[in-house]
Amino acid sequence: QASAVNVAVHPPMDRAGWLSVVLLISLACFGSALDVRTNSAGRRYMCPAKTSRSDCLYDKTCAWWNLVDNDSGDRCVTWSDGGSQPFGSCEAYKAYMQKNVFNCLGCGPSTVVECP
Repeated sequence: QASAVNVAVHPPMDRAGWLSVVLLISLACFGSALDVRTNSAGRRYMCPAKTSRSDCLYDKTCAWWNLVDNDSGDRCVTWSDGGSQPFGSCEAYKAYMQKNVFNCLGCGPSTVVECP
């Protein structure tokens, strides 16, 4: 005895159907790319764009370099990219930079590092 097998036959997808599939895949890829660019790692280079102390210190990944001798050289820098914190904390970054980079004998201008 032969048993009957039910096989569903779907008509081939028309052009509009294929375009819809391509459009959905494109939107999914664009959304993923946009998410990668707007997350905290994507913002890691935004600190230097901040020009005021208050804007800089509002962002927990930024630190303010206050050049004591010359106010025109103050700047906002990135101490952490959000996922990586090489110094552990902004306070540890501040201590290292002030001791080893800015305020040692023969090092550049006297600078106070400020953390959020």
